Amino acid sequence: MSAVVGGVSSSALRAPGGALVLLLSVTLLSGFSPLCIAWGGGCCSMDPRFRRRLLSLISCFAGGVFLATCLLEQLPDYLQSIEEAFSSAGVTVR
Repeated sequence: MSAVVGGVSSSALRAPGGALVLLLSVTLLSGFSPLCIAWGGGCCSMDPRFRRRLLSLISCFAGGVFLATCLLEQLPDYLQSIEEAFSSAGVTVR
């Protein structure tokens, strides 16, 4: 039986809580994995050239994620501006 707290059942709070824990664990794993590769100790020891290439690829991926985040942040403003421009010009988009 699920308890109701503040009008929201406890089972309804489990899904966002689980997603939050999953997101935190994936973030920590992907955030600390380059440290393991950069230090090259323990189970992550590998050829130094391969290690540099792998770190370069991880850095490029991270840069792409930051760029996509910035562009995604600008998308709603762009869509609103283009809609206003089209309506003021009398253009109808299907």
